Amino acid sequence: MVDHPQCPTHSHHCHALMGLDERICLNRRATFAFVVSLLLVGVLLQVGAHPAYAHFNTLAPDTDVQLLWPLNDSYSMSVDLKVIRAPESGASIFWGFQFTFMNGEKGFIAFGIGGMPKVATMGVFDATNATTSNPTGGCTAGISFLRSGNGYQCFIIYDWNLGSNYQLQFSRLPDSGGNEQWQGSIYDYSANSSTTIGDISVSPAYDQLGTNSSTWDEYSTAASCNTTPTSVIFSHPYALNAGGNHAPTKAEATYGGNVCQDSNVQYLGGGAYQADAGSNVTRTTPPQTWIWTQEPQLVSENSGSSSTSTTSATPSSNIASTTSSTTVSNGATSSSSIATSIQVQTSTIVTSSNTTPLAVPTIPGFPWESIISGLIIGLTALAMARRRMEN
Repeated sequence: MVDHPQCPTHSHHCHALMGLDERICLNRRATFAFVVSLLLVGVLLQVGAHPAYAHFNTLAPDTDVQLLWPLNDSYSMSVDLKVIRAPESGASIFWGFQFTFMNGEKGFIAFGIGGMPKVATMGVFDATNATTSNPTGGCTAGISFLRSGNGYQCFIIYDWNLGSNYQLQFSRLPDSGGNEQWQGSIYDYSANSSTTIGDISVSPAYDQLGTNSSTWDEYSTAASCNTTPTSVIFSHPYALNAGGNHAPTKAEATYGGNVCQDSNVQYLGGGAYQADAGSNVTRTTPPQTWIWTQEPQLVSENSGSSSTSTTSATPSSNIASTTSSTTVSNGATSSSSIATSIQVQTSTIVTSSNTTPLAVPTIPGFPWESIISGLIIGLTALAMARRRMEN
């Protein structure tokens, strides 16, 4: 068959080109539709554009808990996180908090294991820029948990400890250059110090934080439900808002809609819950279970006493008063023995010196459901085109 590079993919152009075999044009259109359908459906089903669940790897267990807040337009959100069982190296596992902006865009803040070192990270989809002043870290375009995520993400070396309680906080800063500025940080209760992960710029259209968020785990390289067991405690979820500061009014264990049964969420009371995942974990809380349905009196895992707030509010300016803007090393490996910049590339974080790279690979390939769906749509388009030729 002679190739016709001038043949467009739009049908009204095909009919307008006199002397060009319509059968060739229709075949080319059908092929084009098949390829586009396969790629588009595959991407959408894998990552859901910007997924409602923060769990990206659907092949591994998840402990996703959806948190529903009473008010829109919060300018800071935080949650406490304590890891009580997990490997401390040689794995790629993260625990984190996902938030949603008023325009529907999403972001996350987390810490975990990025291969050998312990790391902390944050990212926002479709952000315009990100920076970090931490000498152990770096920021880059793209969200490396996804196969193709648009936005910005920052990583730093962060030497968290088993059994210690930390606060993950995402807060608004004063605007700059016509864009909103947001900061991700981790507060270490035991060391009484705050470490800034980085600052992220977003369009003014993002506005403040909305009423939907979630906590999650991410076995970012696992290819099955048979994963290393981990246990963490999430507690003290809290939002700062000009209309009043609040805990979530509802929390639902959803497990990210994942097929793996090797995970469980157990409510501990006072807005705290234990999230277990991995081999031989028995699920006692079914999916779509409300673990609370009214705003709880929060109990800190750090002190065991009830409390209502950990950060002072500044309603007049709608800007969070962060615990500290000073970057503290917090026990991380000294800057003389690690790279001074981290380049987050598609599947791996590579340091600029001869240190161990931070292996945070992307999820390999498309899931089989996506491929089958793409094939069905593509074959349907092909059949319709052939029927038209026969008529």
